[in-house]
Amino acid sequence: MGKRAILTAALLTMLVSFAGISAGADNLTIDTLGTTAFLYGSNSYVPLQSVASFLGAELQWDAANGRAVIAYDGKEFALTPGSRNALFEGRPVVLSAAPGVANGRVFLPTEALKRFYGIPVTWDQAKSELRIKGPSGWGAVTVSRRPPPGWHQGRKTGWGKHGDVTRPPGLSKKQGPPSAAAVAKAGAKSPNAGKGRAGGRRGR
Repeated sequence: MGKRAILTAALLTMLVSFAGISAGADNLTIDTLGTTAFLYGSNSYVPLQSVASFLGAELQWDAANGRAVIAYDGKEFALTPGSRNALFEGRPVVLSAAPGVANGRVFLPTEALKRFYGIPVTWDQAKSELRIKGPSGWGAVTVSRRPPPGWHQGRKTGWGKHGDVTRPPGLSKKQGPPSAAAVAKAGAKSPNAGKGRAGGRRGR
């Protein structure tokens, strides 16, 4: 009986140790590199560079096309700040919300991680905490209820004023396709407007 008791105690100690390791792996803190994840509209946003680092993904800047390219699980995802249009595995896709820029960093809506990479993302409302599952377990990041100052979703970002080592050139310019309002405004200055004025002169 004494040997059995010792063996049982040893097994319990091992189980507790393994449980401690698992718990530690599930309580990783995602380094936001001095920035803050936040809520905007119906979406949560996290710094793209922080997520890439946590997932062990490769992140590059495509200066020629003004977009960030993340490679994870053998799949490339090209994102343009300020535009819902993106490329996943070379195929055009439309995001539910556009990535944006604040304090010199690109922020990604977490919905894109779930939709395109199948990465589990959960929200703890009581703690205002976002949890993302990566190769090493669950990572947590505290989320602000409002976007940071300077949040422009990729427009007029003033990127060069910040010390981000990954800062791309040209992000002080507007990104993405023209909005529907801009297209409509341009259409108002089309030849049709001139025809209307000419018709008015003929009627006089």
